Amino acid sequence: QEPNTIFAFGTNKGSLGIASVSALGAAKVIFLDHPQSFQEDDDEDWPCWKITHLNWLENCSLAVGLSRVIVDAEAEDDEEDEDDPNEHQASLLMGAMITEGDDDLDPLNSSLWSWSEMGDVVPFFSVPKGGHHAF
Repeated sequence: QEPNTIFAFGTNKGSLGIASVSALGAAKVIFLDHPQSFQEDDDEDWPCWKITHLNWLENCSLAVGLSRVIVDAEAEDDEEDEDDPNEHQASLLMGAMITEGDDDLDPLNSSLWSWSEMGDVVPFFSVPKGGHHAF
């Protein structure tokens, strides 16, 4: 039997999904809850986190880079000024599957995932004014 192809994907609404596609084309998708997938404030206008980077570190570990921009409504847009008056925030999450000695871990089992918030340890996840990444 052919092994399934498994990949992770992120959305601009902060959702983190894992998909499994079999050699026959059958697909299964789940969305994982992570610490920053929930709205921090009751205000619906509060910006949600957007997933900008994903990286499988091992068979059972996933790094998730997120960013968001909190717009300063009182700031005036100055085309000459290279600095963005809005607050850019970045965050890194590390996800790991809880192994408990099981050699056949299923990444589609959302209850096996454990998350650690690393905070703003990677500021290059932020997008500066003009929308260009700076590494």
